Amino acid sequence: MPPDSTIIRRPRRGITLHPVFLAIILWLSVLCGSGCADVYRWQDTRGQTHYSDQALAGAEKLPIVETQPATNATGDNHIVSRVYDGDTVTLDDGSKVRLLGLNTPEIEGISKHDEPGGQTARAWLKQRIEKKVVRIKTDTVTRDKYQRLLAHIFTLEDRHINLELVEEGLAATDIHPPNLAYVDALVAAEKRAQNANKGLWALPEYQAHELGAPGKVPASGWQRLSGTISATEVNPGYQSCRLAANGNAIEIRVDNDNLPLFPPLSAYKNHRAEARGWPKCRQSGCFMYIKHPSALIVLD
Repeated sequence: MPPDSTIIRRPRRGITLHPVFLAIILWLSVLCGSGCADVYRWQDTRGQTHYSDQALAGAEKLPIVETQPATNATGDNHIVSRVYDGDTVTLDDGSKVRLLGLNTPEIEGISKHDEPGGQTARAWLKQRIEKKVVRIKTDTVTRDKYQRLLAHIFTLEDRHINLELVEEGLAATDIHPPNLAYVDALVAAEKRAQNANKGLWALPEYQAHELGAPGKVPASGWQRLSGTISATEVNPGYQSCRLAANGNAIEIRVDNDNLPLFPPLSAYKNHRAEARGWPKCRQSGCFMYIKHPSALIVLD
């Protein structure tokens, strides 16, 4: 290709454009498929350059380059302007993105304190994608209650950043139906990271502990609680099972909308199990909402 060749992608049909509109043509290029017209360039008697899809006498046909989509991601490209923490970033258009399918420990902020592993996850994510172009892919529900965009992030080399965070043990899975894209891959990556004792899974703060074990009373934050499922119950809007150990118990709740993802909760009865999530305690007792079977693991 000659050094001064101009590559035009997907122009509009039947138009003659001055160079000032060339940038507009390039932007419009992403909107057209493979059936684009040929593009020609010529100069008039005053030396002014024109572009058109008509093959006029003396016009030069310009090469057209088709843009190939990424293999896995088909969303919009953006530059990551800032990595806030291990699972939240800001894009060049000001949008705040919450990475789907995972949770990383908190970093210090307003009403928050540093949790072990939080700064490590943030540093890893900054090194991978901050100030770089990425592809954003959303799922069924596109925004959370804070109006953050919910998305999977891919590099231009098709590396799935959400998956790599889990694979490296920097994040735990946190599945929110109906956003279930890549769930099987994320859950499998978490199992590999845990079996390899990588990242969070090697830290004492994220080891599983039995309910009521001395010095192991869940206060706040993400927890891994183990015990035996002793009872199940049907309630308005949700079903629950009782996880008990050492004379203590917590109610594990599943909203009715998410029950089709689970086996019958009665199938867990009398099994030792581990529940993963954020416990809450009231005067009436403690409970934990879970949304996906990956958060209730049978141990026997």
